[in-house]
Amino acid sequence: MVEHAQDYPWSSFHLRLNETTGNHWLDEDPCFNELGETDAKRRAIYKSFVEQCIPTPELQLIRNALQRSQLTGNKFFTDEVEEITGRRILQRGRGRPQSDSKKPIK
Repeated sequence: MVEHAQDYPWSSFHLRLNETTGNHWLDEDPCFNELGETDAKRRAIYKSFVEQCIPTPELQLIRNALQRSQLTGNKFFTDEVEEITGRRILQRGRGRPQSDSKKPIK
């Protein structure tokens, strides 16, 4: 979408890094507040975290899963989601499954 988080107009990133605590409309986030003892430390740690790059293979996995409305995660995670939702979660290949008459003989 954008090269840097601060370039996205709907992101709170810019406010978290550039506004004083009492001067913006963002809610106080307990997780953000736990990042450091001072506002400057919290901002530095938050900026470093947000700017970390996702490895290309992982990013491609996420994009492919989103396009197919599928999950990414290990078997434990998908089993847990199945239990919570009551729906079967299955990593499927692209397209329709082959009919039995078109499957290769092994």
